Amino acid sequence: MYRIAAYSHSDSEVREIKELSEVSEFIKKYPVVWLDMTSPTEGDIEKLGELFNFHRLALEDCLHTTQRSKVDSYGDYFFLITKVVKYDRVAEAYQLSMFVGRNYIVTVQEKDDPALLNPIFEKISLKTPSIVKNGTDFLCYILLDTIVDDYLPIFDRIDDEIEDIEEEIIEDTPKDSIKRIFKLKRDLLILRKALFPTMEMVARIQRGDLPNMGKKTSIYFNDVYDHITEVIDLLETSRELLSGALDIHMSKMQNVINEVAKMFAMFAIILMWPSVIGAIYGMNFPDMPEYGWGIYGYLFALGLMVIMMILTWIYFRRKGWV
Repeated sequence: MYRIAAYSHSDSEVREIKELSEVSEFIKKYPVVWLDMTSPTEGDIEKLGELFNFHRLALEDCLHTTQRSKVDSYGDYFFLITKVVKYDRVAEAYQLSMFVGRNYIVTVQEKDDPALLNPIFEKISLKTPSIVKNGTDFLCYILLDTIVDDYLPIFDRIDDEIEDIEEEIIEDTPKDSIKRIFKLKRDLLILRKALFPTMEMVARIQRGDLPNMGKKTSIYFNDVYDHITEVIDLLETSRELLSGALDIHMSKMQNVINEVAKMFAMFAIILMWPSVIGAIYGMNFPDMPEYGWGIYGYLFALGLMVIMMILTWIYFRRKGWV
């Protein structure tokens, strides 16, 4: 799908187009044109390269969606890659590529996600002064700021999940807590791989040494950098909380194992007395009780076993082991 937003200080136009060749008409008419492509094919990327004369390496990066976030200068335009992150019980990161020229911006989304950029299209349609009175560098800032701001709610949901896990562990109802912990650890790893390179990319833009990036606009990227630094702090905090929850879970499991081992040890000691007394009594020496006491010898031996077991149990009870 192709969506286009074109605007000047006094006018704007937002609509879908069927053919890339239509972009040329908007470029002739408006000083700023934004083309958005979603889920492109190889044919789409080839046509895009022919229309704007983009470098082949940048076009290949649009299709190879495992790239790290980065920014490269290509003379009269610059090319950047960032990661859009989604979280709905499972973390997912997909690639958004962006070409920023003097009078155009082209965004290439790996997946169709209208909700991400729709608010910006609506602002352009409404001729929002803060956008239509600025150039492509400011629109680039708006796009990146929107993507980074979209990271924040993710960690609110992750923190809620971590709190649920901690409550389960503390209340001794772990259920599938260990599975949830390791699933969240994998999710945080996905987020970490997306966020750290994005921070490096924004820091490069901050320096203002890219084509079509004005000094005044590059200052705005300080705000984006601050936001992504905040997000990374949240990421590290979530990782620490999750590690703490895992430590508590493992500690409680070890305590359970220790309790079971202690119980087995106590039963073994208590049952030792019948074994010892029975073994000695069973050696049948001439002076054993049965030779003088008859049936009372057996009762004495059984009584001694019971008394020793009770005394041992009382000893453990006083020690607080039972």
